[in-house]
Amino acid sequence: MKNKRSIKRYIIKLTSDENIKAQLSLSFAIPMNLIFGMVQLYSAILNNSVWYYTLSAYYILLAVVRSVLLRYAQDYRLGFNVITESKYYRFSGIMLLIMDLTVGTIVSCIVLMDMGFTHPPVITVAVAVGTFTAIVFALRNLLVYHNYRTPVMSASMVISFVTVLMAFLSMETALIASFGQGLTMTAKRVITAITGGTVCIAILAISIYMIVRSTRYIKSERALAMEANEET
Repeated sequence: MKNKRSIKRYIIKLTSDENIKAQLSLSFAIPMNLIFGMVQLYSAILNNSVWYYTLSAYYILLAVVRSVLLRYAQDYRLGFNVITESKYYRFSGIMLLIMDLTVGTIVSCIVLMDMGFTHPPVITVAVAVGTFTAIVFALRNLLVYHNYRTPVMSASMVISFVTVLMAFLSMETALIASFGQGLTMTAKRVITAITGGTVCIAILAISIYMIVRSTRYIKSERALAMEANEET
């Protein structure tokens, strides 16, 4: 009976503690990003390919920003120092700006060099289902944590949403490769260019919003602190 209660308390803690949820999410994603990044880097060195170098840079940047957020979540309690967390939120926005350059390069390679992601039809369908499911959960998490006073958790959710946008782009190219035999090359390029351009603009807008929002908050809190010091 005691064991059941202990397990129940542990499950409740896992599902309600923001630090634990952030650490679990980031701890799982970081090794995956690093593995993908190293595999792509190995392929880039073998093939001397801009495509693989760009993919490698994208995944390694993802691992870096997530590692920084994980380190903070491990060392500090989320939600207690919003100003410091806002600096990490701004850092994440700056990293997303840099990542947007790699995303733009990936889109250019797909459109101009006919690069892309190809899978067997069955796997492509499975990837599509998984991607749409991930989009739903990413949007849900983004909305849930948007108003929380935990900028580090919000940054983590934003990054997850951006990775889902990239997954959608890769899914589209795989669907076109598997089921787009009736499309002309021009049509394929136009479709990919529209989707890729939308993804790039979305990431750009998100990163700018994060930087501006966090900077304004930090400045306002500093101004309030200065006024309080002057009054005393």
